[in-house]
Amino acid sequence: MPWADPHTWLVGEVPTADLLNEQIRDNLLWLREDYYHAEFTASVGVTATSEASPTTVVTLGTQTFDGAPVTVEFFCIWAQPGTGGLVLSLWDGGTNLGIFGEIATTGGGPVHLAHRLIPTAASHEYRVRGWNRSGTTGVVFAGPGGSGQYMPGGIRAVGG
Repeated sequence: MPWADPHTWLVGEVPTADLLNEQIRDNLLWLREDYYHAEFTASVGVTATSEASPTTVVTLGTQTFDGAPVTVEFFCIWAQPGTGGLVLSLWDGGTNLGIFGEIATTGGGPVHLAHRLIPTAASHEYRVRGWNRSGTTGVVFAGPGGSGQYMPGGIRAVGG
């Protein structure tokens, strides 16, 4: 369902059920809707030490967008940097869009990153890739979920 442009109400206009549903229900659903979602259920060792050739953590796969704004989110239960810091970048296919986040503390922590962008009306392949600022391996933790297991990590694109 596409976003409906806001209706300009006129004095004395009687709203119809269809118009109210489009303006309120459908647009609210569009705002919370996952366009696309992908998970990873095993931890990823980030061995790369170069921004030019990073380790892929998760990919959304090739998806078609309509040119409307989206928010791309990444989440994982825990990320442990190498000694110099773990850098996570947002990519669209072979293009590095920039540093999405960096885990610089020795102990690491849970990660939730979000960035709003306006993709062209075309196919895009968003993915999160990581590299270490030093030679030691960082880890992005995820699991299958369930009792005593880490929850899956993931990437998603949502409206707005």
